[in-house]
Amino acid sequence: MNTTAETTRAATTRAADADAAADAAAQARHARFGTLPEPIPLSALVAEVPATAKAGADYDAERSWLHYSCLALDLGGF
Repeated sequence: MNTTAETTRAATTRAADADAAADAAAQARHARFGTLPEPIPLSALVAEVPATAKAGADYDAERSWLHYSCLALDLGGF
């Protein structure tokens, strides 16, 4: 028959074994993955470039129809 002291001792032993297993797992993860990389500063992610005029930015109203798309016209319906 188990006494209260034996039950408490068994529970304490199981808890210690679980803590040791968790520590071993943590050490294995740390050995495999190491630490997280250093955060990248925001200044390294942003590049400022002066604005320039886009190529072909001038609008030609007479030739704008060349870029018009209509499915009915593409199928030859008109």
